[in-house]
Amino acid sequence: MLAPEPVGSSWLPFAALGGGLALLAGLAGWLLLRRRRAPEGAEVEPDAPVAAPPPPVPPPPAPVPPPIAAPRPAPRPPGEAIAVEIVPRRLVLNEVDALLEFELRLASQAETADGLRLGIALVSASPEQDTMLDAYHRGTGNQPPSTAPFTLPPGRVWANGATLVLPRWQIHSVELGGRRMFVPMLMVDLRWRAGLSLRHQAADFMVGTGGQGGKLGPIWLDKREHQGLAASRYFPRPAAMAAGG
Repeated sequence: MLAPEPVGSSWLPFAALGGGLALLAGLAGWLLLRRRRAPEGAEVEPDAPVAAPPPPVPPPPAPVPPPIAAPRPAPRPPGEAIAVEIVPRRLVLNEVDALLEFELRLASQAETADGLRLGIALVSASPEQDTMLDAYHRGTGNQPPSTAPFTLPPGRVWANGATLVLPRWQIHSVELGGRRMFVPMLMVDLRWRAGLSLRHQAADFMVGTGGQGGKLGPIWLDKREHQGLAASRYFPRPAAMAAGG
């Protein structure tokens, strides 16, 4: 005797088949409708992809600032008959002294300097520097000149290289940023004959490292050799010069 079949189990395959046929019919109808909407002879193309936005335009480069003009040297003081220029080359420090290598240039402006006697000395800048400069220029006439007397015609340039030594015990140093530094000073004294008169001219210079704009950089005592030096004309305070007189 056969057992009866469960109720509802015999129609399930037919229901699944009917659902699949309905899905296929709906897809075919959608494709037919789309072809009818397109004009005759036109191909149905897939939807075009959305174009990516263009890359942002980079900002224009910043304008390059114009080069800064180098500062012009200070004009020669009026009344000086001989132009004096110092070109420092190198400064070497050791345990005993400091050696400064430089070139001195002289140029007579409008008159012949006969029997030109040149005196030059190296000192260290200090609070008493103006008094020291005044004493040197007042007393250098009684000291032997640094060179033999010579004649400097107008319009001619006289140049000579030299090395001066400054003992370390004469160096006046100051502390800057935890390091010791000092400022060398060159004193130039000129005496000559112009006709029947005797002429005298003094010129003093501070020496330091260049590349600081219009200012001089320090000479560090913990550095053995300094190059790339520059010189700047120094004028003592009038009060100190008057006190020396």
